[in-house]
Amino acid sequence: MHKTSVLIVGGGPVGLALACELGWRGVACTLVEQRDGTIDTPKMNEVNIRTMEFCRRWGIADAVHACPFPPNYPLDVAFVTSLSGYELGRIPRPPRMSETPSLYSPMRQQVCSQMWFDPILQTFARNFAHVSLRYRNRLESFEETADGIRADVIDVESGRRESINARYLVGCDGANSLVRRSLGIGLDAKTLGYRCISIFVRQICSISAIASQPPSS
Repeated sequence: MHKTSVLIVGGGPVGLALACELGWRGVACTLVEQRDGTIDTPKMNEVNIRTMEFCRRWGIADAVHACPFPPNYPLDVAFVTSLSGYELGRIPRPPRMSETPSLYSPMRQQVCSQMWFDPILQTFARNFAHVSLRYRNRLESFEETADGIRADVIDVESGRRESINARYLVGCDGANSLVRRSLGIGLDAKTLGYRCISIFVRQICSISAIASQPPSS
């Protein structure tokens, strides 16, 4: 049996941000996430102004600004018939090195993919002894008790089961949330009528291939 003040289900940016905020405020919490916590493809590519204000308060804004995304790369949005077709229109957006803070905030929107943002949040949350990040742990079920909730959690690698007592449970487990479904909370939405596809192209060039090319005149 494990006891904590707040049990957070889901270790994405929302769950991690909550763990950071609770840790910063001195509140004990445990986060469970069924995956291993690594992100190997870009997604959630921009951190909005309000989130950057939280990062500023936590003292990690500089780490977010220092992410590996090229500072001089233009952020234009192009509408094309295909990757090799015609360009129908373009929304010009300056590179992040030339962006300025908002008129209503000391911060600005920041380009920082989740594959860089999550590790920053993980590192900050782990600074607090009363914050526990438990990856490869999946919530199986939970029930309300007289003084909070009792949750059954399983280690997906070893199969070991454990009960966690907490005063509060927070569902940060996405659209397919077990917490939401267990509470009977519906998910009503209208589709956009099309499917969004993200493509990540990784360019790999070996040193031997570069060396074999003749020098340019």
